[in-house]
Amino acid sequence: MALDAVIRSGVATAKDILLRGRLLVPISHWSYAGQNEYAEPVWTDPPVTRNALVENVNEIVRDPARGEIVARLVITLLEDVTVDTRDKLVLPSGVWTPIVRVNEGVLDMDSGRFLVQVYVE
Repeated sequence: MALDAVIRSGVATAKDILLRGRLLVPISHWSYAGQNEYAEPVWTDPPVTRNALVENVNEIVRDPARGEIVARLVITLLEDVTVDTRDKLVLPSGVWTPIVRVNEGVLDMDSGRFLVQVYVE
């Protein structure tokens, strides 16, 4: 079995275990759509519900516009999805904070990315 098939299989198994073990939580992903006439951000409606692994961390992350920022959460999406730093990810509790950094994860030339990690304040 080729290495890419082994990795694909491992990610699928991990996702299945996390779903069955209730370690993945449903989050609402609101994609940034632009600004309104008052220069306020506008997001797509309705949001897309995604299952994510949410970890509490205290990690210093560099933001090009604001310098070093402490990320409080890492939200890992085990799917090929595009996340922009202007998007909004809302936790089941209704809480959302600005996205500081998006790690695109490992790229699979056949099926896209295996995962995306999002660091939030």
